Amino acid sequence: MNSNPPDSTPSEHKPGTRRVHVIACGVLAIDLKAIIERLGLTVTTTFLPGGLHNNPHELHLRLRAVSVREGEAPPKETLIVCDETSASEPAGRSARLGLGIDAGGTYTDIVLYDFETHTVLQKTKSLTTKWDHAVGIGAALDQLDSGRFTEIDLVSVSTTLATNAIVEGRGQRVGLLLMTPYGWPPSEFFTHELISTLDGQLEVDGRELVPVNPSQVRRAVRAMLDHQGVQAFAVAGYASDVNPTHEALVKVAIREETDAVVTCAHEVSAGDNYRIRAETAVLNAQIMPCLNGFLEKMQTTLHGRGLRAPIMVVKSDGSLMSIEAARRRPIETILSGPAASVAGASYLTGVSDAIIVDIGGTTTDTATIRHGAVQTCKDGATVGGWKTHVEALDMRTLGLGGDSRIARLEGSLELGPQRIAPVAWLAAQHPRTGAALEWLSHRLNRFDTSTRGMELLTLTPYVHRRLRDKREARIVERLKERPYSVDELVECEGCYSEESLSLGALEEDYVVQRCGLTPTDLLHADGRLQLWDGDASRRVCDLYAALMGTDRSRFIEQGVNLFVRRLAFELLKKQLAEEMEPDLIDESPAAMALIERALGERTDGYSVRIALKAPVIGIGAPAHFFLPAAARLLQAEAIIPAHADVANAIGAITSLVRIHRRVAIAVNEVGLYRIEGLPDTPTFSAVEDAQNHAVAQLREIVRELGRQAGTGQSKVEIRINDRIAPLKDGQMLFLERIIEARLIGRPDLARLAVG
Repeated sequence: MNSNPPDSTPSEHKPGTRRVHVIACGVLAIDLKAIIERLGLTVTTTFLPGGLHNNPHELHLRLRAVSVREGEAPPKETLIVCDETSASEPAGRSARLGLGIDAGGTYTDIVLYDFETHTVLQKTKSLTTKWDHAVGIGAALDQLDSGRFTEIDLVSVSTTLATNAIVEGRGQRVGLLLMTPYGWPPSEFFTHELISTLDGQLEVDGRELVPVNPSQVRRAVRAMLDHQGVQAFAVAGYASDVNPTHEALVKVAIREETDAVVTCAHEVSAGDNYRIRAETAVLNAQIMPCLNGFLEKMQTTLHGRGLRAPIMVVKSDGSLMSIEAARRRPIETILSGPAASVAGASYLTGVSDAIIVDIGGTTTDTATIRHGAVQTCKDGATVGGWKTHVEALDMRTLGLGGDSRIARLEGSLELGPQRIAPVAWLAAQHPRTGAALEWLSHRLNRFDTSTRGMELLTLTPYVHRRLRDKREARIVERLKERPYSVDELVECEGCYSEESLSLGALEEDYVVQRCGLTPTDLLHADGRLQLWDGDASRRVCDLYAALMGTDRSRFIEQGVNLFVRRLAFELLKKQLAEEMEPDLIDESPAAMALIERALGERTDGYSVRIALKAPVIGIGAPAHFFLPAAARLLQAEAIIPAHADVANAIGAITSLVRIHRRVAIAVNEVGLYRIEGLPDTPTFSAVEDAQNHAVAQLREIVRELGRQAGTGQSKVEIRINDRIAPLKDGQMLFLERIIEARLIGRPDLARLAVG
């Protein structure tokens, strides 16, 4: 490590510039980078072409800073408000009547909302039809008063479709065009197969080293289209978060060759991790057809019922974007559904500090609100094993819901994480469900070690593919008559086991729906829920109770208590997540012994009391059945607001457009102030000039993004903070000036109509 004299002296900070260069290899470089960042210093990372020992993994860490004037205190945060609108002329025209839609994993919820009175006028639910979400949306719409459809000014939707598309690997083939640093081989760090490396290279601070070659871009694009079956493109350049110019030039060249979809990394990612920026761009381009297909079908469904209001979509951070913006950046909707639930809970309660728990049919999602603000992921959301730079809620998801599978395996009762349809629902749809249950009751001894064979199968209303073989055809023909249990199908087909039936493909393609005992059935069996056929639920509970050597009421109590304890444990983990990795508790016998006694699973020897200080807000249809008991185990207050069962849809329609952008002013090699995050990284000799330019540019950027997202709001709040580090000799180092711009506004109907 060495300290070099300044190349020049910046105008504001004296006596001079300090530059520190650190070269380290492998794990040492990573550890050193982490240590420096813990000290609050900025580290830039560069990959060397061959390194000191011909090692492509060596890192070149550079820390640049200038000294602050002697005795000068670190400046406080500065707030600049840019607002050209008058109080008498509010921005845009707001909605009076809105329709909120949440197409969840199990149920589709819809609310008709009056913005003037802040009331829910109507609410409906229908089962989500994953093979075609528009069918479930239409079924929920048909329960509303259609006479009011022409009065609706705005429609807003949240959906888990983008998340599911990533997890399931659906979408179009994407060609990734990379501009790498110092000849860095992409095969070393990217798992994506369809890659082409281009000219165009930036220094870590955004300075151009090698220009873009448009002719080369067009040749690479044509080759990927003709020979690799590419349908869309992602463009990622090293240091594009500092200077996006190269990516923008490549996009122009692609447009000259093809009309295929193009996503640049800087358009969907503001993070500084090159690999994650590239993968975020790939995912965005990949899932575009999935979300576009959903939005088009939804529009058709709405238009067919006379609903032609502008449509907005909930983003992963709980804010709104126009339908046109969602089509371009579907990656920003990956956690749309959970974000809407948190937004709805916050809106309905007004509580500033709480844990929010959304209990759905398939999962339980937990998030936290602190000082009125929802906690977000600092490093971006992870979905389906893919790390992204998408700003999203800091949320935990557990495979626990009203439709979680209840099974008895080796004498123990298990709950989830798989979702199956309740027997109560099945019996309400198919009158001959009783025949399948009768078959089970005469062969109950078969299921002493496992109840998996007792689960029932039925056809969905939608068979969208050819059947693969004769066995699939026979299974489908049998299920046309009535539901069958797995074991009965095994017997009818003359197989040895369920695996021989190859049911997985039929279920994954939504040809067959698996049904069985769920928490929803427990609630039907004891009369607390009366949506469908409670007699069928009681009949299945009797079968399980007989297997466990107890009666129906005790079995139901055991199942409900299992759900409550699992829920309480998840609430505790969410609280612990602010201090540690909570899932590590599972590996500690001592911690688990304490928690089991705190949650009432063990009562021998001693007792343990755990008390959560913040209240717990419960939403989702099952919340009021399970959350109060779970909160009592943790000595916490449970809040279940009115309309908690449709909070997601309320969150969708009451959310706002929120735009946030950030740039940094740092010192370059010759002591000039460089603006990182703007095209061409402009430089200035005085920090005041750099700041004025950055503020002016950010103001217009966020306003334009706000217009694209669907708001006419022009008020922009800009916050300015300096990062300064103390030295051992008492001096202070200026590291960088962070300038962040935020815009918050209601959807503007006039602007959405034009869009």
